[in-house]
Amino acid sequence: MLFVVNFDVVEEILAASLVRSLRLPVKETPLLFTEGSIHNKDLRLKMTEFLFERMQAPSIFLCKDSVLSSFACGRSTAIVLDSGADFTTATPVHDGYALQKCTLRNNIGGNYIAEKLSKWITEEKSVEIKPRFTFNRKFTNVDGVENFTTTPIENVNCDPGYYKYSQMQIVKDIKEEYLYVAEEPMQGLGAAQSIR
Repeated sequence: MLFVVNFDVVEEILAASLVRSLRLPVKETPLLFTEGSIHNKDLRLKMTEFLFERMQAPSIFLCKDSVLSSFACGRSTAIVLDSGADFTTATPVHDGYALQKCTLRNNIGGNYIAEKLSKWITEEKSVEIKPRFTFNRKFTNVDGVENFTTTPIENVNCDPGYYKYSQMQIVKDIKEEYLYVAEEPMQGLGAAQSIR
């Protein structure tokens, strides 16, 4: 979980976005900030102190993102499941308040699923994931049927980190296009077993 360490950077970001871009008079404008369901109380106090003293905001409201999500759905009581890149949280919201002690966090997020998908594609299915810059593609049209052939590009001079990043971008595209959470627990089981 990332926390603000340098409030000078925060002040510069807020000045750039609120004052220079949106042209808001910060000293006259009430501010609404959201925070994650799992948040540090000391950091929240430091943030409010920073906003009042350095930014001179007349009023601020810090609200949990899970509470705002439940309000966006027209409910004051809900269980909000927030799945991000690095972790997933489940937060119960009761009458507009996030129940902090009941919030659960799991380290399974989008990046973890992409890594598992990449491992499944390369190891179990024995498919090599090749970034677009490692081959040339030539389209042909024979009797109205389009087809293409690929030829590898020899001696691709590429940093290994960028190569891995490009592979993971392809995997993330596959993940976002084809993977889904079934609405009924057993609904997607038949489709999942058919591709094994």
